[in-house]
Amino acid sequence: MNKDYRLKLSLLSSTSHEGIKDMVVEVKLFATFREGRFNERDLELPEESSLRDLLKYLKIPEKDAKILIVNGLAVSVEHKLSSLDIVAIFPPIAGG
Repeated sequence: MNKDYRLKLSLLSSTSHEGIKDMVVEVKLFATFREGRFNERDLELPEESSLRDLLKYLKIPEKDAKILIVNGLAVSVEHKLSSLDIVAIFPPIAGG
């Protein structure tokens, strides 16, 4: 994965991640979540990170992240991420 697109997440919470290995996940944002962020990017996260940690880092309120997909499967914010996961995050979707 391209190092230029990796983003080091050193402070996901107030706890130290010293001694914990990093992993890389691919994150895809959709619709309004792309505004001021990115469309798709590889992010370097501490191992044991959850989707909740990722949302917190991206400053996306949990209540606004209505559809969370990891490797093609719908998951909850408690889902623990693994290296090379592909994460898609969607806001509420309305049709017409």
